[in-house]
Amino acid sequence: MLRTSIIAIGLAYFFARSGFPSFALQTLIPPPLPTSYSSFPSSSAFPSSPPAIQSINLAPTPGIWAPLPLKYCEDATTWDVSGRGSNKLVVLSCDPGRKEWNTVMGPMKDAAPKGQLWVVDPSLDEPHAIPVGLKNFPGTISDFHPMGIEVFHHMGKGDILYVVNHQKDRSTVEVFELTIAKSKVMRVVAIYLTTLSHPSISTGAPNSIAVISPTQFYLSHDHHFSRRSTGFFNAWLNRVETLAALPLSKIDLITHSLPKAKTFSDISITAVASGLAFANGLALSHDHSTLAVASTTHRKILFYTIDPSSHSLTLKEKVSVPYYPDNLSVAPLEWNSDEFDTTTSFISAGHPHFFSLAAVAAGKSRGAKDTHPGSWVTLVSPRKTNVTEADDLGATFPTSARATQSGKWELRTLFQSDGNRIGEGEEKAFGS
Repeated sequence: MLRTSIIAIGLAYFFARSGFPSFALQTLIPPPLPTSYSSFPSSSAFPSSPPAIQSINLAPTPGIWAPLPLKYCEDATTWDVSGRGSNKLVVLSCDPGRKEWNTVMGPMKDAAPKGQLWVVDPSLDEPHAIPVGLKNFPGTISDFHPMGIEVFHHMGKGDILYVVNHQKDRSTVEVFELTIAKSKVMRVVAIYLTTLSHPSISTGAPNSIAVISPTQFYLSHDHHFSRRSTGFFNAWLNRVETLAALPLSKIDLITHSLPKAKTFSDISITAVASGLAFANGLALSHDHSTLAVASTTHRKILFYTIDPSSHSLTLKEKVSVPYYPDNLSVAPLEWNSDEFDTTTSFISAGHPHFFSLAAVAAGKSRGAKDTHPGSWVTLVSPRKTNVTEADDLGATFPTSARATQSGKWELRTLFQSDGNRIGEGEEKAFGS
C-alpha cells in the first residue's frame, strides 16, 4: 500500500510538473472563441482601431495567370521594395497540394502538385494576388514546395528571397533575387541564384527563416525525427515527438558566401539552440538584439538574446500563450507608443485547438464548424508597467483565461476566431 501511494504521488508530481493537465485541457477542449474579434493598437500612424478585419478576396490578376488557387498558405513576409516609398508588398508561400504532401504533420503521398509564391499589394482598393514567376529555376529541382520565406534587402545588390523548399527527395533552401519586371501590369520575378544544400538541411526538418545579413540566417527545425527519414518506426517516432511534446528540435545558424556562378562556398552550419519542442516560427527584433521562437507543442514563445559578434543565442525568457503558436513576426514600428515598445515586440499567430488542427492536416471533418481549427493572433510586448490586473480583459476571450501571465511580457489579442471566419488557420502574422 505504501509503495503504491508513493508511486501515485510520484506520477501526480511528474504530470503536474510536466504541464500535462494544461496540455490535456487545450488538446481536448476548444476555447469558446467568437466568430470574429479584432483589436489593434492605436498610434499616430493608426489613430483608431478598426472595428473588424475586412475580408479580401484575393483572386489571380486577370490576364496574367489563371491557375492554382491561393490555398494552404503557410508563410508570409513583407517586401519593402526599393523605389516604392512607404508602400510594402506582401509575399505569400502557398502549396495547394499540402494535404497530400506535408513533411511536418503528414501525409506524404503525392509531391507532384507544385506550390506557388504570390505577391499582394495591400494598399490597393481591390488587391489581387500576383503569381511570382521563377526565372532560371533548374530542371534538376523536380518539385517546389515552399515553406518558410523571408526577404532581405541587400543594399546595392537587390532584394534576396530565401525559401525553405520541401522537395520530394530532400529539403533545401532556395535563394532568389526578387524583382518587379517593367510592364504595363505589375509582374514579379524571382531570379534563381542558388540552392543551399547540406545534410543538416536535407535530412532535417527545416521550417522557418530569420535573416541576419546577406550571408547569415537562423533556420528552425520543427522535429528531430523527420517524416521524410527512412526507417519503419520513424513516422511513429515523429508522432510521439509531436504528441508527447518532446524537446528534441533545434535552431541552426547558417553562414554562407554570396553566390558566384550559382554556387555557394564555405557553407557552415552551427546548432545555436537545442532541446526545443516543435521549434516553428522565427522573428528578429528590429534592433537584432532578440530572436523570438515559437515552441508549438509547449505553447510558448521563447526569447533569446543574440550575441552581436558570434550570433550565438542565450535563452532569456519563456512566455506562455493560450494556443499552439505557429508563425511569428516583429511588430510594426508604427505601433510604438507610451503603451507599447515595438522595438522588441512581436506578433504571434497560432491554433487554439490541437485536434481540430490535426483533423484538417489529415483531411478530415467532423461537421461544418470543425472544418477549420480557428485562429488566435496576439501582440507579445515587454511590459512598461508592473502587473496590476489580468491581461487582455477587453478581448471576447482573454489570453489570461488560458495562459499563465508573465511578469515581464504582456499578451494582447489582435484577432481571434473559432474558424468560421478564417481558412485553415495556417496564418502568418506580419506588420505592414
